[in-house]
Amino acid sequence: MSRDCQHQLHKADGALRISAVIPTYNEEDVIYWAIQYLVSQDIHVHVLDNESTDMTPQIVGDFPPSRVSLSSFHTGGEFDEQRQGESIQAVFSDLEARSDWLIKSDADEFLEAPFLGMSLRQGIEIADLSGFNCIGARGFAFFPMSDEAPHLPGDDVRKCYDRFKIWDKVDRWTPDIHPECNELWKVNVFKCRAGVFYLDPHRVSPLANMVLFPHLFALSLAFVQPEAKLLQMAKT
Repeated sequence: MSRDCQHQLHKADGALRISAVIPTYNEEDVIYWAIQYLVSQDIHVHVLDNESTDMTPQIVGDFPPSRVSLSSFHTGGEFDEQRQGESIQAVFSDLEARSDWLIKSDADEFLEAPFLGMSLRQGIEIADLSGFNCIGARGFAFFPMSDEAPHLPGDDVRKCYDRFKIWDKVDRWTPDIHPECNELWKVNVFKCRAGVFYLDPHRVSPLANMVLFPHLFALSLAFVQPEAKLLQMAKT
């Protein structure tokens, strides 16, 4: 099931080499579009799977190995955030030598540049040219409502829900977070070999080396409710 990340990231015409790491567990209903969104922008994706029992590994395997790599970590069937974090750090360490920027994403997330008509890649390129080494995002959480048809497995979740809530960390802030990040949901994009290192989806270290891009990217995440899926299937 494993295709490790010992790949060569291509760099055409001086373009930035950007890699994204997506941890997964039973994400067959959403993972295709999350990967396709990044691959379509020439961003390499590494999927870090936590013993999925559904079709997640097979869906990942349908993408070309040069564009999408896959490895697994094991937690004995239990969610272990510390083990997941250590596994992400290990993949980042491997990718860093062959990447210019790294992204930590989730299977139900879509990160967008803050400028109208600009791709994610173009937004990262502007941050790079401007001398910044970290990019933060404000979270927009989309929830299914009773008058909306629920997301069905395999559909592009971005086309399903229209209502969202802005997420931030005002109520759960800790002093080791960068002081400029009060309105951020995540600091999940950072430059390689720039003196900053991934700690978890919300923190990089050390703070003294962090040069945060002043324009917040938009992070859309969708809550796909199993109950909604079952209801829709029962009606069809």
